[in-house]
Amino acid sequence: MCLKDFLMKKENEIVEDWEVEYGVEPHRFPYKDLVRATGGFNEKKVVGEGRYNKVFKGVLPHSKDQIALKRVFDKPSTPIKENTIALVGTISRLHHPNLLGPLGYNTSSRGQELLLDL
Repeated sequence: MCLKDFLMKKENEIVEDWEVEYGVEPHRFPYKDLVRATGGFNEKKVVGEGRYNKVFKGVLPHSKDQIALKRVFDKPSTPIKENTIALVGTISRLHHPNLLGPLGYNTSSRGQELLLDL
């Protein structure tokens, strides 16, 4: 994606109140890009799972960057959404050699996803 496309996309995005409140810097990815990156959340791409989430390995369609995508599959609710956004905001401000910064996130009626560099 060239810089012009990136800037145009940023202009068209709607910034929500909670993004400003939590100081979220990573990019909000469209759900369709996450589906493509993980092959439709293919079970063969699962690299880890917890009680309420799965972690998928994937490749972003536009940049070809390898990612780890943590998907919370409990029914979306305000506390889960707030926790996801707070986590993204916190991780984006931390600097440690063993910590990967978040590339982005998605929150929608389908669930919450957190994208990390792989």
